[in-house]
Amino acid sequence: MTKKLRGARKPIQPFQDSIKLSAQEIITNGQQAAVFLHKGIRGDERAAALAEFLRSTIPARFGIAKGEAIDYQGNQTTQLDLIVYDRHNTAVLFKGKDGNLLIPAESVYAAVECKTTLNQKELDTSYRAAAKLKKLRPYQSFFKCNASSLKVEIDKFKTLPRCHYSLFAFETNSTSSAEWLKTELARAYEGTQSESARSEGAHISDIDNVLVLNRGIFIPGEAKGKVYANDTTNAFLDWYLSLMNFLQREAKRRTPGDLQIYSHQYQRGWEPIHPKDSPQP
Repeated sequence: MTKKLRGARKPIQPFQDSIKLSAQEIITNGQQAAVFLHKGIRGDERAAALAEFLRSTIPARFGIAKGEAIDYQGNQTTQLDLIVYDRHNTAVLFKGKDGNLLIPAESVYAAVECKTTLNQKELDTSYRAAAKLKKLRPYQSFFKCNASSLKVEIDKFKTLPRCHYSLFAFETNSTSSAEWLKTELARAYEGTQSESARSEGAHISDIDNVLVLNRGIFIPGEAKGKVYANDTTNAFLDWYLSLMNFLQREAKRRTPGDLQIYSHQYQRGWEPIHPKDSPQP
């Protein structure tokens, strides 16, 4: 039986036009960031442009912020450019003066790393960051991706939360056009073997997908991708829909986090107050 394809034969034009304009705006803002000499500032500006778009389009229950994630054992990620988190059901643990948030693992749905140019160094760094994120222990358990290598009962495995990690790049330093996907996949595998990534136990599937706006998109863990020769609109659309579909599915699986596990044991220290000990009116 042939698998039914999702989507319309004729895409809705207003939606296509909206995505096209958004992609162009993100690219334009990214180009404008080049006026800054400091690499960190340029990166922040490009991440801010993408964050602004996501805030205007994703469901209201989700927040977008830069910062770090932490679990009940104190395991903490590196700084993440964009974190998609549940802002309705779980409070953040800390908010810095510059807008960085410290977010409990139970609230983290996805992370997006923004890169100006995709290269081997960025892949190495991203695999380390993705591995640290997916090693967190939400709900005193595991993210589903990390539990696959552990002895977790099959019934429990099905209900574990998932976390999406995406690498968003404006361009690549790969000069190969015809073999672009093969080249990038090979570099992704090499990224898992860097010293920093291996120290975190990185796996090829820790990065869920990689978007290069002027080339296309690929999924390292499934060794597949699409080439879009300078078709930034459809490349961006594929990436955006992938993220939105994940958030909608994952939202049905999540329960509110218990912040008590990040603090002292609530039951200890309480003493009964007997009437005879109470002050007389």
